[in-house]
Amino acid sequence: MRPVGKLGVVDQMRLLFISANYQSRTIGGAQKSIELLAGGLIARGHQAMVLKPSEHGKSAHSIFNGVDVHEYGRTNLYWPFDQRPHSKLAKLGFHSLDLWNPLVYRQTVDLLKRLQPDIVHSNVLAGTSVSIWQAARSVGIPIVHTLRDYYLLCINSGMQKGGVPCEEVCRGCSVAKKLARSTTGNCSAVVGNSAFILNEHLRHGYFKGVRHRKVIFTGAEELDGGSPTPRTVLPRLPILGYFGRLSPSKGVLELVRAANALKGSVRLLVGGAGDSAFVASLKGEADPAVVEFLGTTTPAAFYPRIDLLCLPSLWPEPLSRTIMEAYTYGVPVLASPTGGSPEVVIPRETGFLLDFRKPEELADAISQLHRDVMLYPTMAANSLIMSQRLSLSRTVCDYEALYRDVLVDAGHLSQPAETRECA
Repeated sequence: MRPVGKLGVVDQMRLLFISANYQSRTIGGAQKSIELLAGGLIARGHQAMVLKPSEHGKSAHSIFNGVDVHEYGRTNLYWPFDQRPHSKLAKLGFHSLDLWNPLVYRQTVDLLKRLQPDIVHSNVLAGTSVSIWQAARSVGIPIVHTLRDYYLLCINSGMQKGGVPCEEVCRGCSVAKKLARSTTGNCSAVVGNSAFILNEHLRHGYFKGVRHRKVIFTGAEELDGGSPTPRTVLPRLPILGYFGRLSPSKGVLELVRAANALKGSVRLLVGGAGDSAFVASLKGEADPAVVEFLGTTTPAAFYPRIDLLCLPSLWPEPLSRTIMEAYTYGVPVLASPTGGSPEVVIPRETGFLLDFRKPEELADAISQLHRDVMLYPTMAANSLIMSQRLSLSRTVCDYEALYRDVLVDAGHLSQPAETRECA
């Protein structure tokens, strides 16, 4: 540890994020959330560093948006997000090494001694394994872990098999993840990006004895120029929107079918990319008079074009950041009642919870909005209010306060530092 100030207060924290897919060609909600959190902490005067597996198996150092990015050398048979087909034998070897990776452990210890962070903040663990926790523990650095997926519960991190959501942790995953479960006590704090995912891990016996257990929602970026003009009218032909990865578990096919069934009552814009074969099947299913595929796009180009965001997930998604993005633009949300969505989508206040496999439920939600002319503008206004609760600045401040509490508990701060007021 580097020396503290005369009052025992570290004014600038050195924070090391460890995550498998930071600044990679695989764009996902977790990756974006970590990038925004690191940037927000830098803006508040802290130093952010990142340690991640190399996509090419070579150690490297670079600077990305003010963040020092360090890459491990070769640590496994392949990079977990390369989206290439691998043999069953290669997958077996990868997952076996990913249970507790000695190559990652040794490199992490060496890097931690050199970088000397105050906090290690782990996130997406695929490709690194829980060995990073024991590496940090061995050199006396406190660990904060954020649950953004099901890596600790499930071999494939997704609680699904063949695109079908798992109703419970299977026996095979429970046995394989026994070591991971036993090592969660190395963490000083655990954060869920929803209460749902945190409680799921606690229910299965993870993070026993960990003092700090927090829910910190993933905040969305504030818009340049402030909030948009509140929406006041739902058009007779409302435009629904889906924005994100196109995959079976996301429920996009069910959404397309529901929109087809409501032809003449809705239009649907689909933004995002996915497996080419699946995207082709989606386009083959879609009625071109109802559904338009935009391909890869941006929030700024997408949300102003839609009236309602749809989140039709079939799997228990921990919490989609698209909900927070939509609220930032004053767009109400229609979401499946799974995972963390019910924590932030409040029926008839900021949106509706419904089963997209039943087109009649989508039709009923649209009908309610048309019958009660004040319902849509009220939900749109509430969405903007909710966006303040779910803002990036709120997320950054909550993490900053947690880091300081962890450092006090570890004896690295003699007293809590005064945290600047958060907006």
